[in-house]
Amino acid sequence: AGGDRVRAARLFGASDALHATWSLPPWDPVDRRDHDHNQAIARALLAEDTWAAAHAEGLSLDPEQAVAYALGDLDPWSTRDG
Repeated sequence: AGGDRVRAARLFGASDALHATWSLPPWDPVDRRDHDHNQAIARALLAEDTWAAAHAEGLSLDPEQAVAYALGDLDPWSTRDG
């Protein structure tokens, strides 16, 4: 279960990076609320240092890597997730 939580933190990091990198328009208010709510839930399930490290790992993914990780085709951290 911990691996799923770490994966969620990485995916939120990747999402945050892609949104900023692609200079997307501001979030629709409903989408922003849902994103923030779900991110807060995911964040609460991990220790702060674990969340910060996993989120930073997601931020480091380029767009192709982020999509591959989301689809399960790439997992450079598989030996650390336990």
